[in-house]
Amino acid sequence: MAGKEKRIVVDTNVLISSLINPRSVVWKVLDIDDMVFLVPELAIDELEKYEEMIQGKLNSRGCEDEYKYLLSELFAPLIVVPSSEYKEEMEEAYETMKNIDEKDTEFLALAIAYKCSIWSDDGDFKKQEKVDVYTSEEVINEIFEGSNES
Repeated sequence: MAGKEKRIVVDTNVLISSLINPRSVVWKVLDIDDMVFLVPELAIDELEKYEEMIQGKLNSRGCEDEYKYLLSELFAPLIVVPSSEYKEEMEEAYETMKNIDEKDTEFLALAIAYKCSIWSDDGDFKKQEKVDVYTSEEVINEIFEGSNES
């Protein structure tokens, strides 16, 4: 991974989990300089849909005022890609995901367009063969084991 930026599409479930657990190692991964983290515009809508649930989990830990701060910190290293950047790949992605989980179409289309992998803890992505998919554990192992190589 050293020497060249590596791009990866980040699924909303990874973002939600990092918001719910501000001490998650995901935050350290998002801070790595030679990585480019991409999300489709749809990810913003999905996070808004789950805002109340995320707030509830933070509130239960006494972190009532942290959501907006964590959200801004979370999006700092992310590049939100407009759907116009991957619209040509939407049909191919839809055909791939329609019988798996069509709600994930935009994430796959973005990964196809940018010729990169997807970071997701949603097992449905592993059912397609268009792009590589890594779980959080796999991403963390790859980055931290890879950082020991010179």
